[in-house]
Amino acid sequence: MDAVDFREGALPSPRTDLELFDGGHFADQSPRWVLFDHVADEFFELDSVAARIFRALLKPLPFKKWLQSLQTFEPQITFERVNETLNFFLNEGLLSDADPRVQAKKHQNLGAAKKSIFQVLLHNYLFFKVPLISPEPWIGSLADGLGWLRSRPVLVLRLLVLACAGGVLLSRFGELTATFVDYVSFEWIVVSVICIAFFKVIHELAHGVAAKWHGARVSQMGIAFLLLLPILYTDATDAWRIKDPKQRRKISIAGVSAELQIAALALVAWSVLPEGWARSLCFVMFLSGLIPSLLVNLNPFMRFDAYFWLSDYWGVTNLQARAFSAGRAWMRHWVFGLPVQPSGMSIDKELKLAVFSYCVWVYRFFLFLGIALLVYSIDFKLLGIFLFIVEIWVFIARPIYRELATVWGQRGHFRLTKTSIALMSGLLLFIAWIAFPATSHLNVQAVLKPAQQVQFVAENTGELVSLRRERGEVRVGDVLFSLSVPSQTFALREAELKTTMARAHLDAAQRGQLPEEIDRARQNVDGAKARLNNVHERIDRLTVHAQFAGYWWPAQDLSEGARVLRGQQLGTLVAPEQSRIVAYLPQTTRVDDGSQVEFWAETGKWLTGDASIERSPTAERTLSSPLFASALGGDLAATYSASAQGWVLVSPLYRVSLTMDRPFEANTYLRGTLILNGTAQSRLRRWAGVFLNHLRNEIQW
Repeated sequence: MDAVDFREGALPSPRTDLELFDGGHFADQSPRWVLFDHVADEFFELDSVAARIFRALLKPLPFKKWLQSLQTFEPQITFERVNETLNFFLNEGLLSDADPRVQAKKHQNLGAAKKSIFQVLLHNYLFFKVPLISPEPWIGSLADGLGWLRSRPVLVLRLLVLACAGGVLLSRFGELTATFVDYVSFEWIVVSVICIAFFKVIHELAHGVAAKWHGARVSQMGIAFLLLLPILYTDATDAWRIKDPKQRRKISIAGVSAELQIAALALVAWSVLPEGWARSLCFVMFLSGLIPSLLVNLNPFMRFDAYFWLSDYWGVTNLQARAFSAGRAWMRHWVFGLPVQPSGMSIDKELKLAVFSYCVWVYRFFLFLGIALLVYSIDFKLLGIFLFIVEIWVFIARPIYRELATVWGQRGHFRLTKTSIALMSGLLLFIAWIAFPATSHLNVQAVLKPAQQVQFVAENTGELVSLRRERGEVRVGDVLFSLSVPSQTFALREAELKTTMARAHLDAAQRGQLPEEIDRARQNVDGAKARLNNVHERIDRLTVHAQFAGYWWPAQDLSEGARVLRGQQLGTLVAPEQSRIVAYLPQTTRVDDGSQVEFWAETGKWLTGDASIERSPTAERTLSSPLFASALGGDLAATYSASAQGWVLVSPLYRVSLTMDRPFEANTYLRGTLILNGTAQSRLRRWAGVFLNHLRNEIQW
């Protein structure tokens, strides 16, 4: 619903169950009034003008006379300010239902409140509260019992502990960071969770005690669930009744103050205790109290303690909503030249709120992106993908879409300014940067090996009869080495003996002239000859010849007569005319056949020239060489798999083989860096390809 023009129709009246009381002063010392809604248990901060407008609604006068009476006391009041305030009362449900405009607003809100089951589940999955207790019966007694904490000697002692902890942190920071690694274990993680739970109980009790110290009511305590993670909360809304803003800020920061005090005490204890479980526990308590406070409670970009402290310090109620409104208004002004509507705040304050909103947006963008990735990683794959897409849409894409739709509706009021021209030029350059094809310059780890090679290993345990000891060139058919295997020697003698015996039986059968015996004896002779030939073939294979002309690299520390074990390496025959470079590239990276490449080995050797490129048809998970594995000094994250009998990549990659007409002049694989140019493609296409390939791999998983 658009803003209502209250000059039309009768003047609305406020609800009778509202209470307006003096709330002291804002940070700029201007009068502060607080309007309490007893039904909703909500407080609204009003300035003196809004408070006078609210009180004036109790007088049933025609709008024109009513406005004139207001201007008698507040000459600066304009119709625009009055209409803005009345619309605020209308939107917050503070006006009586007797007015038809209020009824229309309620009807609209009722329709907007109807949510689908999907929306309800999404909202409750992200955040919901479970009230547990009403602490009023006992929180006051606890506050009275802890009153000694406010005494001057205790305050001095607390400051002294904080100063000592700061000194320890600065002087022993290196030792603290080095010690942190020792506590990354399951046992200490469990202890840390218990410590964090203890700190959060103290945190919420501190809010409640501070509220009672300053005369506020604590209505409830309970558990809130953020992404199904439990966090405690204390409802101290009644603190808005307190006139002194410093007291309200003390309540806001009381929880963090208590946590940091205990964490500081634990750090000081850690610095003086001897090695042992007590010192370790103090270290874990220090981290458990410090890190959550810094990341969450002292982060003004989240609606926790620092946010409410800052809201009170700036004197801006509903800080987030008003900052977002200012941020959108000024962004529209800077980019599209749209006018900024007056909000009753100074330009400096509006700009301050706009900058704050931009910081919140950037922070939340990465926060929600991180949450989406976290949800994706911990849920089973299809649900993780679904929730990732939902959260990206709900928290990032949809707000951007709505803002663009709103701005487009005001396109008739666009006007160019220097700022808008500069911003639009930057946007166009960014679009060009991601949309236009660009050749990617690739530097990836690779392994250099000969294009053709054979590694020889002993097929059986035996004795090395001969070995070509000289390194160098060999021709086709040259003997490389020869083995003698006792089992084969025994098999040869046994086969020869059985062949001799079979022939003797055949001679005897032929002398007896019995046809059946002769046929059986001939079959035995043929079988014995076949077994003998088989043994000879196995023995012949123990003498290995060069299958192609190349370069022979014999194994070291071997000599004739040495005993070799099955699987022991005996030497390598390589064809040195060509070299092959193997690398693994991202799934969206493309390279052209015949590209100019360079390879720089870790040993200092290098190759350069044209290469014919072969790319695996699908992404692979098993590495062709262990030299790529990160555990062995490589760049690729991989784990050893006994079932695969090799190293398996964490994320699949495409294997690329580059063959070069360059001699291979090494006796082993060389690891190094491959430099080549990829096929020109836009960054947008490359990013889309990464997403689609990853999605396809996960669905296949």
